[in-house]
Amino acid sequence: MPLLVYRPRNYDQTHEREEYRNLCVQLKERYFASPDEMCIFIGNYNIGDVELDGIIIKNEGIVVLEFKDYGGAITATENGDWISIENDVRSIVKGGAGRKNPYTQAKINRTASKPVFVESGAFSAKEVERLSSMIVFHRPSEIDNKVSSRIKWLRICDERSFIDELDLIVSPNCDLQQKDFARIIDRLALDPDWLCVRYSNVEVLKDINVEENDTQAPEEMVLFPDNNPAPVFQEEPLPDDKQSPDPNPVTHQVDESQQTFVSYMEQVFSALGIGGRFEVIDVKNNSVPSWVESSQATNEFLVAAACTGFKKKIERFLSRPVFERDGIIYWFDGEPLEKHFDSAHIAPAQEQIVHPESRMEQNRLKTTTRLPSWLDHFIFEELKGSWDADHEKFESNLLSSQDDNLVYLGTYFPRSYADTFCIFDNLFSVDSCHSSLEQKDSLKILSIGCGTGGDIIGLLTALLRNFTQFSDISVYAIDGNPYALSILESVFDRFCITTKCNAHLYVKQTVIDSFSTDFLSDWPGVEFDFIVSSKMIGEIISSGNGTKDNAYYDFGKTFLPKLSPSGLCLILDVTTKPLHTSLFFPHMMSDQLNRLMREEDDYEVLVPICCSQFGKICQNPRCFQQKEFSISHSRKSSDKCRVAYRLIARREFAQSMGIVFPGKRMSVYEGTVCPYTNGFQGEVDPYRLNGDNIV
Repeated sequence: MPLLVYRPRNYDQTHEREEYRNLCVQLKERYFASPDEMCIFIGNYNIGDVELDGIIIKNEGIVVLEFKDYGGAITATENGDWISIENDVRSIVKGGAGRKNPYTQAKINRTASKPVFVESGAFSAKEVERLSSMIVFHRPSEIDNKVSSRIKWLRICDERSFIDELDLIVSPNCDLQQKDFARIIDRLALDPDWLCVRYSNVEVLKDINVEENDTQAPEEMVLFPDNNPAPVFQEEPLPDDKQSPDPNPVTHQVDESQQTFVSYMEQVFSALGIGGRFEVIDVKNNSVPSWVESSQATNEFLVAAACTGFKKKIERFLSRPVFERDGIIYWFDGEPLEKHFDSAHIAPAQEQIVHPESRMEQNRLKTTTRLPSWLDHFIFEELKGSWDADHEKFESNLLSSQDDNLVYLGTYFPRSYADTFCIFDNLFSVDSCHSSLEQKDSLKILSIGCGTGGDIIGLLTALLRNFTQFSDISVYAIDGNPYALSILESVFDRFCITTKCNAHLYVKQTVIDSFSTDFLSDWPGVEFDFIVSSKMIGEIISSGNGTKDNAYYDFGKTFLPKLSPSGLCLILDVTTKPLHTSLFFPHMMSDQLNRLMREEDDYEVLVPICCSQFGKICQNPRCFQQKEFSISHSRKSSDKCRVAYRLIARREFAQSMGIVFPGKRMSVYEGTVCPYTNGFQGEVDPYRLNGDNIV
C-alpha cells in the first residue's frame, strides 16, 4: 500500500515548509515502491492542545515529529541545553516556548497527545503505548546523542538519515492494516481537502470506505503502567490554610526567568492531566519555606502543589525526586545551583524513581524489518547486487564466483540481516542482558562462515540501536570464499562511515569443512562477547554426505568455551534438508544441541524457552522448529526467511537473566506445540523474551 499526505494548513516558518517538502519526497520514494506497506503523513496538525510539526502513521508504529532549523555539530542531552555549533557559531537549540530543551519538548508533546489519540477512537491504548518521537534537523548534522539508550521512544536525526531512522521504529503492539487506516482517517477527521495530491497515491482511497468502517470505543489510557499503579486521584484544591505552605507568608520576587519556567511547568501539568494550582519559588532570590529545610535545594526553582496523588507520575515524567510533606508534594527544578542549601535536619530518604519505559513491556518477537536505505542503495546500486531466490544454487557457497556472490548479496544478505537484527534487538530489550552490556565499553564479535556479512551488519545495527557507549568493537570474520570476504569488507567500511561506528574488521580466509580452534590461531586467547554461526553448519553437513552430520554438536563443543563470561552464542540455520538423509536441519540441531547441554553443565540455552526448560530431558530426535522473518527492500517486499536457531550462554550468565518457564503452551512450528508444554493453558512465543518469562 502507498503514501497519503495531509496538511491542514501551511507552516508559518520557511524552514518548516522546506523540511515538510523534503520529508514528503523521501516518504514518497520509500513507500511507492512498497505495495505491502502503507503510511500516512500529517503535517502541521493539532491534537488536543498540542501543536505537532508532523505525525507519521505506518503499519508498525506511530511517530510524532519535531522540526529543528539547526545543523552542524549537535549535542543532545536529557538535561540542560542542546548545543549546535555550525560554521563556528554556537547556538542553543530551542525546544519551543518555555524553558525546555528539545528532549523535554518531545516528552511533553508525546505524553499530552497519547490520551487524545485514544480518546478520539483512532487508536487503541496498546497501539499508542509505544508512541515514538523523532527530532529531525533541517540542515546536515553530526549528532552527539548523550540521551540515555534506555529512552527508546526518542530518535534524533537530520534529513539525510530520516528514512533509516524511521524504518528502525517498530512498536510491538502496533500492526495496522488497511481497515485500521480507514478508521484513523475517519477518527482524526482528515479532510479530503487537506490531501497533498502531489505526494499521495490517491488510488488507495477507493479501497477505503470511511463511512462504513467500524469505530472503536476509546480505551482508558494508562500513561505510566507498572505492577502497582497509583490510584488516580481527583485534583485536590489548595485549602485556605495552605494557600502558602509557610505559616509566615513571604513575598516572592518574580523575574522573566521564573515566568518562563512557570510557562514550562504549566505545560508539564497539562500533559500529565493535573488541573490544580502549583507554586514556583525562586530559591536563589527568595526565602526557602521552613517546611523544606529538611531537604537539600539543588536547583534554582522550588515547585510545590497539593496533589499527592500525582507524586509518582511527576517523578517518572521529570526523572527527579519528588518529596511529600503534610499533604504537599515538592521538588527542585531548573538550572543547578552552584552552592547547595545545606540541610539543617535529617534529609528525607532517597526514593526510587521508576523509568516510565520499562523494557519488559514487549509482548511479541519482532519478525519484520526493512533494509536501511543507505545499505539498500549500497548493495543494489553501488555493488550491483541482484535478487534471485535460487535456493539450490546456493546450497553451498564455498566455490561461488564473483557474479554468484553478487546474487547472494542481493538475495540472502538481506535475509541474514533481518533474522540476526530481530533476534538480538529482542534480546537487548531484556533488562538483565541490557544492563550487562551497558557495563562494557568494547566488544569482540566472532562470525564463523560469515559470507558477505548479513549477520554481522544485523548484529551491529541492533547494538547501535540499543547502546551508545561502545568505544571499540572488534569483529573477527572467517569464511572460505575470497569474493564474499571482499564484499564484506566493502559493506563493513561503508557501515562504519555511515553510522560513525568505531569498529574494526579482522578477516581470515580458510576452508571450513570441520571445526577446530585452529581457526582462531591468529587471535590467541581472545574471548568473544558474541559468537555467530548463520546458515553455515548446514552447508558442512550437506558437503559431507553423511560424514559430517554431527556438525552442530561439534560446533558447540569447539566454540562455546571461547565465550566471555557474559558472552552469547547464536547458532542459526535454514529449515531445509540435505539430500543424503531424511532428517531436516532443525531435527539435527535440536537433537545435537540438547545432547551437548546434557553433557556440558557450563552452558544453558536461552531461546527457545521450551528448550531452555526441557531440552536436557528431551529425547525427541525429530523435533522440527521454525521461525519466519521478513524483510523488505527496493528489490523485494516482504521477503520471507524461515530458520531454526538457538541462543546459548554460559550457565552463570544465563541464570542471572532470570528466564523462567511461563507455564503456557509453546508452538515451535505453525501450530505444532512442544509436547512438554502441551498440558498448559494459554500460549506464548518460545522465541520471545519479555516480562512473562523473566523475573
